[in-house]
Amino acid sequence: LRPDPSPTAAGLVRNLRRTMKAAAKRIGDASLSWRSGGMPAAGLPLGGHIHVSGIPLTGALVRALDNYAALPLMLAEGESSRRRRPRYGRLGDVRRKKHGGFEYRPLPSWLATPALAAGVLALARVVALHYRELTRDPLQHPDMRRLFYSGEPVQLLSAATALWADLEALPAYEANRRELEPLKVALFNGQVLDLSADFREAWGIVPGDYTDESVSQNVSTGSQPMRKPPLIFQGVAGN
Repeated sequence: LRPDPSPTAAGLVRNLRRTMKAAAKRIGDASLSWRSGGMPAAGLPLGGHIHVSGIPLTGALVRALDNYAALPLMLAEGESSRRRRPRYGRLGDVRRKKHGGFEYRPLPSWLATPALAAGVLALARVVALHYRELTRDPLQHPDMRRLFYSGEPVQLLSAATALWADLEALPAYEANRRELEPLKVALFNGQVLDLSADFREAWGIVPGDYTDESVSQNVSTGSQPMRKPPLIFQGVAGN
């Protein structure tokens, strides 16, 4: 999915939804399951890559994204999502892009719900805007990196809490509070998010989005029914 860019998380979520609806028509097969997460099926690693432009790619920016985005998000990843590391989802993994910006690659796919997507995108935006002020770097310690790659959320909770407190003190956090507060609740209440469920229902991909009537009927009658996403991310992102 390659949506049109947007300066806001809500705008990019709207563009993502339009792209999904266009994809449904192109695919034309509602029997397929649409999944997110880090590894929704064995041997199928996924990434939630975020493209950033208008800001120089520096080591300080990448370190801030690793600590203030990748580390907190790991708290809510399930075991299947963590299994992609360390081969995929490596800290510091970026690629320069032809559009002049770069692609940040360590995160798992965050498409489970529109609100989860909005929260993650808003988080990345706040970090990019204020990375010079976000100097805490727990992941510089080998033990913390080991805990991150092995997927030990309980041991990383204290560090993630301190990192999030830094974010809350920033002006951009207040401007993005609508998207970030539901994400904060999900990350710090001990909930493991089901990122690998079929996410079409959450995004409003409906039978009418498929071109063939017989295919459309398979949305509700196929062998892989769509499951509801976690309630915490329902109805937060704008339409």
